[in-house]
Amino acid sequence: MLTNHVNRITLLISMICLLQSVYSQKISREEAQADVTFLQEALTNGHPGSKKEITQTVQALEGFKNSITDSVDLRPFFRNVRYCVTQLNCVHTSVDKINRPLNTLKLNLLPFDFAIDEGKLFLIGGDSTYTINYPAEVVLVNKTPSSQLVDLLWHYRSSDGNLITTNNSYVPDYGYYFIASVLGFPDTFSIQLAGKTKPIIAPAVLKKQTTPQVDSITSIYAFEDCRFYRSRDDSSVYILDIDGFANHWFRPFYKNVFDYLEKNNINNLVIDLRDNLGGNRNNVSNLLGYFLDSTQQYQFIKTNGAASQYADFKIIFLQFLRFNIAEFYRCKYNNGQATFTYNMRPHKLQYDGNVYVLINGKSASASAITAGYLNQYCKAILIGEEAAGGNNGNNGGSYARLILPNSKIDIRFPVFHLKHDYATSDDTGGVLPDITTTYSLQELIQQVDKEMDVVYELVGN
Repeated sequence: MLTNHVNRITLLISMICLLQSVYSQKISREEAQADVTFLQEALTNGHPGSKKEITQTVQALEGFKNSITDSVDLRPFFRNVRYCVTQLNCVHTSVDKINRPLNTLKLNLLPFDFAIDEGKLFLIGGDSTYTINYPAEVVLVNKTPSSQLVDLLWHYRSSDGNLITTNNSYVPDYGYYFIASVLGFPDTFSIQLAGKTKPIIAPAVLKKQTTPQVDSITSIYAFEDCRFYRSRDDSSVYILDIDGFANHWFRPFYKNVFDYLEKNNINNLVIDLRDNLGGNRNNVSNLLGYFLDSTQQYQFIKTNGAASQYADFKIIFLQFLRFNIAEFYRCKYNNGQATFTYNMRPHKLQYDGNVYVLINGKSASASAITAGYLNQYCKAILIGEEAAGGNNGNNGGSYARLILPNSKIDIRFPVFHLKHDYATSDDTGGVLPDITTTYSLQELIQQVDKEMDVVYELVGN
């Protein structure tokens, strides 16, 4: 079974190389293979993921390495490495950039929005100059079968648990860029639609058109990328919309919000964590303090020094200062493993109304942790899609940056495994909703909000 998986990955990697042969900056076969070997060793010796997922990633990299028979172009090499690394199923491991000058490419973009439905690629909107009845199924883009593009899109970003929901969430937002990049940013796109005899010939655009968002919501309180407001559709529902858990001091903002909820006897609170990719743990702990009736714990666990020999020295030094000096009192060592324990304490003011938490495939890291704790300890109802953060823990906490020696590819590399106090297994699947919502293509086009529709139905009942 694993051999078939590796063969399939090798086939797709060959396709990426073929599609991106327009690039001209190269490294030698020996340099490319040495970089892959370096990455394999770093994952095996230093990554905190499960042995099963590390093994399948190392084998995928081995298949890629064996397929290299000549010098390789840097950008396809970069994308192949990223494709293999998604096999780790770790939202915190990312292949970010190439730290060296590259030949300049036009950022030619597709003038359309995309979505995936039942494994098929569709146009769901775009430049109004084209007469298209949306949604329209895509068969080919520049002679590349849509099935191959879908498979690549599903490996655009890694997620805890290898979730389709994560990359499905990214496609409507970034599919126009990713497909163009895979095809080498051509000047023109030929898009063959199902049931049509002639393809659409669309010149590339340098800047994608966006539909202006008209927002008439008046915030009661707002701070950074968070806001607290009353629903326009139901005056008994208040919404705390958190787009990210930034590193700033959020305590006064949260205090204002929960003082307001108590003073006005608000019984229905929606916490919107959709598209929230995470952030600062202290920010999360402060928010959860308004819901926890007792102290809860989470732990960071790592094998001592495992990633040091592969990582950037500056990052390792800063990590040493933080964990070995500033937080040494949290640590216990056992058989070469360091375990740091953190407490999340309740506030005097406790919110005891109904809590509805909205999540989707881009609710990752700290936002998935928030959703999990709210669901476990205050019986919050989770509504939406499986979130891209491990329900029973994930990797993260502190990060090294691996720089592959020859290609200079920069890889974000977690060195801790985070374990929640309610974790019952090593399952790496995402946080699951209590009520699952799915969107038809027509609903994506109409931009309906099914999660909030569920909230109004529950509150009404």
